[in-house]
Amino acid sequence: MASVSPHKKQGISLASNNPFDKPVIWSNVLSEPADVAGLIEAINITLKLTNTDALKAHNFTLSTTPMDVCSDHPFLSTEYWVCALRQSVVPRAHTGGTCKMGPSSDPMAVVDPQLRVYGVGGLRIADASIMPMVTFADTAGPTMMIGERAAGFIKKHSMQNFQRGCLQ
Repeated sequence: MASVSPHKKQGISLASNNPFDKPVIWSNVLSEPADVAGLIEAINITLKLTNTDALKAHNFTLSTTPMDVCSDHPFLSTEYWVCALRQSVVPRAHTGGTCKMGPSSDPMAVVDPQLRVYGVGGLRIADASIMPMVTFADTAGPTMMIGERAAGFIKKHSMQNFQRGCLQ
């Protein structure tokens, strides 16, 4: 299988000329040290919580079975967790929030409330990527609603253009 650099841009490529070989997919997950550090911090907080009376009262226990692939690191050490994260963290199918909807004054906003891309005429985005914050539930329902809203905006815009053209 092809070697993939952890700092390569997101993408997909063929692993070989064999159509039955799985493609090579890299998503750049955990390529930023700050992302790894944030997850390690979250793990350490969780570990502390497992020792609280509140969780002990509910028989909450931590699995003490280390991952074999990370056995060259002391269990529960930072090095162990970095290894475990690199083995376990994968992108999920219900992602979103990468093309945030918001006011033009928000430097992180990509689309306006009518799903139009700022600075690009004639382009709208109508998927889960426009959600400023991704829902905790399945994104299918909200994404269908976004599509319906986009269809409504496009119909209204087309009708306005049509009426302007007919009245001239």
